[in-house]
Amino acid sequence: MNIFKTTLATAFACIAFQSAASDDVLLNVFPAPNDVFEQGQDLQFTFNELEAAGFIQQECILNTINYVMEPDSDSYLSHQARCTFTRPHGNWSLITDYARVTGDVLYLRNMNMYSGGRTIVEYSTVY
Repeated sequence: MNIFKTTLATAFACIAFQSAASDDVLLNVFPAPNDVFEQGQDLQFTFNELEAAGFIQQECILNTINYVMEPDSDSYLSHQARCTFTRPHGNWSLITDYARVTGDVLYLRNMNMYSGGRTIVEYSTVY
């Protein structure tokens, strides 16, 4: 009887974990590419970290990736967000730090939805 209770508890725990994982995936899926750009976890986390480090957002552009033929894969790169951040070194200094953020937006064919892909941050300093 004790083994049955343990097995039953383990089964419920696995179902709960599976459900939580599914909900997490659904939270990162959006109906439009602009929604990924504005609400996607990876991009928003990166933007918040840069702003906390003193960087100021200058511009952001969401570019559409055009294909001659639509790719056959279940998910593919459909858009790419490119944002520039700057951080000056004082009021009169000519030294400026730059951060360029590139975030991929993937189209999920099976769901007809969009999701965030990789996020890359490139840093440079101009003297």
